[in-house]
Amino acid sequence: MNGIIIGAGIAGLSTAIALKLKGIEVDIYEASAELKVVGAGILVPPNAMAVLAHYGLADEVKSYGKEIDALRVSSFRGEPISITPSTFVNNRTQFKTVALHRGKLQEILLRNVSEERIHLGYQYSRVESTNEGLQVSFANNQQRIADFMIGADGLRSKVRQFVMPDSALRNGQQVCWRGVANIQLPESSNAQLTELWGDGTRFGFVPIGPDQVYWYATASSKRNYYFESDRAADSLRKLFSSYITCVDNIIDSTPQDLIIEGNMYDIKPLKHWFSNRVVLLGDAAHAITPNLGQGGALAIEDSYAIAEKLEHFSDPATAFLEFQQARQTRVDRVSKASWKIGQITNWRSPLLCSARNQILSKVAPMMANSQSDWLYNFEISKHSNN
Repeated sequence: MNGIIIGAGIAGLSTAIALKLKGIEVDIYEASAELKVVGAGILVPPNAMAVLAHYGLADEVKSYGKEIDALRVSSFRGEPISITPSTFVNNRTQFKTVALHRGKLQEILLRNVSEERIHLGYQYSRVESTNEGLQVSFANNQQRIADFMIGADGLRSKVRQFVMPDSALRNGQQVCWRGVANIQLPESSNAQLTELWGDGTRFGFVPIGPDQVYWYATASSKRNYYFESDRAADSLRKLFSSYITCVDNIIDSTPQDLIIEGNMYDIKPLKHWFSNRVVLLGDAAHAITPNLGQGGALAIEDSYAIAEKLEHFSDPATAFLEFQQARQTRVDRVSKASWKIGQITNWRSPLLCSARNQILSKVAPMMANSQSDWLYNFEISKHSNN
């Protein structure tokens, strides 16, 4: 059985690694002419670290990032709201959340995929069923034949248009900025992800190295503000002027031309992730808002799950049906929770935000462990081959 993966991001690369461990060879086709380091930081939570440990990559990921113990949420003035642990025991092994540069994670995955299996400059065009199998066509007029195809081409997936042509993006009503600051955090913030919540705004930061901090900021898209992309730091300082001093310091320590701006989107839950021998995974199947830091983690979980199904079912269509049935309940739950958090942080009324913070400070300690139990608990078969 041979397959094609569309997309050489985290989802596509981790899936190629998982399938290789099962003795299933696949080729990855990527639209970009070269693989550049893109994005800012990423959180790899315990559920994803458990999968990467199964692939033999956990130690390497840890060596390039920073292990963190907890998520601490405070008001924009620094008043404590909640602390949630970011560690979890999976199969008697404790995994911590690792924060690192997204590009470093991609490099690690790339090193574990055979170079000859990655084809750059191949923009997916269409797929058709033939007597020989699937015929996949690309914009460069090349064609390939395969037994199955996996669409791992992200939020704006072209493969999704084949599987679910009526699918639609959903506007999260938030603008997001991301960057990496060249700064050292105080010891008190050095082993945690810190989030500060304001009135319709939020600022989060976490160390990813000795002198590097990944940060992100969000604002309700309904707020009246003007953002000048050529003066990103000035615009952000104005928007977050009421926040504690460290926010200004982080913004000032970030190369302005590397600040990323974009609107938040997810996709409405799909009824079907597959059509015959074509399947979606990662963001292509279930893109979620980044409010729980689980987008990349769910893609890594998908890579493990799809490899398990393709190993046990010789018919790809059956494997893909089993894959969706195994994954959809969990993915929908994470997506729903992430959407709710985004909407709560979108509140702009100072009175409502104050009440929100007070309520969360009381209920969060009771919810912390139960949230970790379902969010970080991803089962890996003891009989699965490594």
